[in-house]
Amino acid sequence: SDMAGNEPTNLKDMSEKDRELWKQERNFCAQRGIILDELSGLMASSNRDYNAGLIEAFLRFYDCDDLYRRSTRSQGRIVVRKSYITMIGASTPAAMSLHLSNDRLWSMGWWPRFALLAPGNDRPLWSENREKTEAPLGPLINLYNRLPQAKWPNFPEPKQAKMTPDAELLWKQYSKALSYDMLTPDIDDKLWGAYGRLPIHALKVAILFAALDWQKEIIIDIPQLVRAIRVTEKWRASAHQALLMTDDTEYSKLQRRILRLIGRSTEKGGVSFRDICRSMSHLPPKLLEDTLNQLVSSERITIVLCKPPAQGRPVVKYTMSNVP
Repeated sequence: SDMAGNEPTNLKDMSEKDRELWKQERNFCAQRGIILDELSGLMASSNRDYNAGLIEAFLRFYDCDDLYRRSTRSQGRIVVRKSYITMIGASTPAAMSLHLSNDRLWSMGWWPRFALLAPGNDRPLWSENREKTEAPLGPLINLYNRLPQAKWPNFPEPKQAKMTPDAELLWKQYSKALSYDMLTPDIDDKLWGAYGRLPIHALKVAILFAALDWQKEIIIDIPQLVRAIRVTEKWRASAHQALLMTDDTEYSKLQRRILRLIGRSTEKGGVSFRDICRSMSHLPPKLLEDTLNQLVSSERITIVLCKPPAQGRPVVKYTMSNVP
């Protein structure tokens, strides 16, 4: 409703200062920047009934849908024009593991549209920043002043950017390399969509660099594109790191669940593989078997052969190891 420029129901009750602030926001009502301290909260609520269609709407806004329409009983018909959303969200690997391992969010293009920035494995040295520095906002302020302003109900018109032939050739080569040449079976299936999107990310970043270098026209040349590709290549490495951290987190959770199951068992001689599969029937037996083998190798659990009550083969069971 806000992105459509609709007046809030309590507009008359708002203070004059708040009404003026809302009027300024309405000039660019469909172009939004969202900053979330905990992105996992949005992801968790996206499956609720009251947020039905939220993820799909964000996908269309990211793609700058020129005309988005939605009709509901409570709000009636909502029309959002020239939409654009950019989002910055922070979270932890543990909180995001469930969402980053969601195949649907990868296949529908949600995560490929993000730059997944994950920390490296090396622990940085402790340091304190004692210098008071100010961000170099001059170039951004100059760009803001040069961009066309909007006044409701006239919608903002985007400026056009051009690309030199040399830069276009380089971008096509980069696009082919990531969206075709590098898509091999060695790469996690989830990352195929991310690889295909990286050339688009590079183009968007190059447009930003070109806008900051804006003279008579906004032109993307080799320097701006090369700098943009350096940025997106760091994002590519970071996407691998994010998935690796997610896998480690999911694997650690499974190990802890199995250890709790074995530790709490009152069965004589330990817990059988069959009992573990029954308790975790939603997981593939092969995954459970591999995890048990890892726990045995690390001496956290021990294999015990128990004689069956009747004639037959011994039953393999697992017990907690005495090794600390």
